[in-house]
Amino acid sequence: MAIALSKKGHFEWEEFRQELITAIAAWEEALSKDDSGWDYYQRWFLALEKVVVDSQLVSREEVEGRTTMLLKHLNAD
Repeated sequence: MAIALSKKGHFEWEEFRQELITAIAAWEEALSKDDSGWDYYQRWFLALEKVVVDSQLVSREEVEGRTTMLLKHLNAD
């Protein structure tokens, strides 16, 4: 998804890469790499979320609304 959006010109690949580096560094500063809570894909998703919101592809409210809807759906099962 990140590659496709970048190739379509919605954001520069370097922008996404830098956001991913920032997301990983923030986690490393807060916790230890040995922490069992480490999840590369969570960091990846946070970076993608930031660039799509910053690029105005979606609003923060849309992201939060969809997340809430998905969590309700998952908890209903």
